[in-house]
Amino acid sequence: MALLPTSTCHISFDQFVREAMSDDPPPFAQVGCQTRFLSPGGSGGPITHLFQYEQMDLACKFLENRLELELDLPWLNQAAIGPAPLDPDLEAQYRQIHAG
Repeated sequence: MALLPTSTCHISFDQFVREAMSDDPPPFAQVGCQTRFLSPGGSGGPITHLFQYEQMDLACKFLENRLELELDLPWLNQAAIGPAPLDPDLEAQYRQIHAG
């Protein structure tokens, strides 16, 4: 089975982070910047509500109330649960690059 260029199958977390920090990341490591997406000059409109991913239930309740309907959202495209160790030096480099 051929993998898509965006697939992270067989990619270690170290390799993913290293590629994401590169000047020309491959398709699987092109993750974008959340602050750019949420800023007024970004691709989105003005933000009035922002929900943490970990609180998806609150986002769904908000949408259900706003849209006056019940949502039934299945979990799709879930990453496999497993260890994702990151070399401490690589983590420090990433944090330095992405410090606000």
